[in-house]
Amino acid sequence: MSTSSLQGDAPHSARPAERTDGDAPAPERRPRCAMIVNPYSSGMTGKRERAIVETLREQVDLDISRTERGGHAPKLAREILDAGQHDVIIACGGDGTVNEVLNGMALGAETADRRPRVAILPAGGTNVVARSIGFTNHPVKAAREVADAIVARRSRTINLATVDERTFLFSAGVGLDAEVVKRMEERRSGRRPSDAAHFASILGIYATSRFALADRMTIRIDATEEELRSALLIVGNMTPMTYLGRMPMHFLPDCRLESGMDLLAPHRANALFSIRNAAQAMGVGRSSQRLVSPEKGQVRHDVAGFTVTCDEPQPVQVDGEYIGDRTHITFGLLERAVDLVA
Repeated sequence: MSTSSLQGDAPHSARPAERTDGDAPAPERRPRCAMIVNPYSSGMTGKRERAIVETLREQVDLDISRTERGGHAPKLAREILDAGQHDVIIACGGDGTVNEVLNGMALGAETADRRPRVAILPAGGTNVVARSIGFTNHPVKAAREVADAIVARRSRTINLATVDERTFLFSAGVGLDAEVVKRMEERRSGRRPSDAAHFASILGIYATSRFALADRMTIRIDATEEELRSALLIVGNMTPMTYLGRMPMHFLPDCRLESGMDLLAPHRANALFSIRNAAQAMGVGRSSQRLVSPEKGQVRHDVAGFTVTCDEPQPVQVDGEYIGDRTHITFGLLERAVDLVA
């Protein structure tokens, strides 16, 4: 942790104010940024980190912190907030690093104006969020774009979603997709498993279930009190939700960071359903002739909150990270939670 920027007792509930001299206009000053780097991200090397730092420091004042283990980034984010001296927190790593940084920022509804802006430098295996908001999928090349956006103050005030105690930015799931994430984490050693490994895991799950998943959870929508029986649950806060190589996957194409959550909760699912749904997410099938209809998928749009009660404990994933098997799960929405540099 660079300590030169973490002195003082300014409250973390406010961004640092620009200094003024009487009635004179405030002098131009460079944005002050704190970058949290995950040096273990699959796209990060020492050489790349040095290039990123050099590029950013051409336009911003930069302090650097490095994670030492999984779960360290929230602590670093809290320390930066407590110092109260930075305009922007930059998360440099994969989607998991971004999620950890956000979870360390004590975000809630209407906190966007009382927290530093957040920028993302893609250095992971998939980099869903950075690519979705328009940045190049390469950390060094993206550093210039991020610096330009910070200086120009280009950002979006966005909503975040929650799963119990965790905040998430782009996706969460209960059941099938979370089981895949769980299995990938159990066998992972170093780099992110390939897309082929993910598909093989899905087929393996179906094979052990006689290629069909029956309903196993009840979803209750808060606003309408509607109840759905479902075999699995996919929740999105933005689109695309992932990438197949360079191809974006739009499982819930209508969800936006500025609106509520969208969810896909089919009553029953089999291997053919997953194949058709994946093909549709890649753009196969006209909107007037969907491969998986919203009715069959039990799609719900712009939802602010709901609860899930599982017949037996089901795996849960948040932004691609397995967080355990649970029976009762609560989803919520944090409106205008953060300003995201875009």
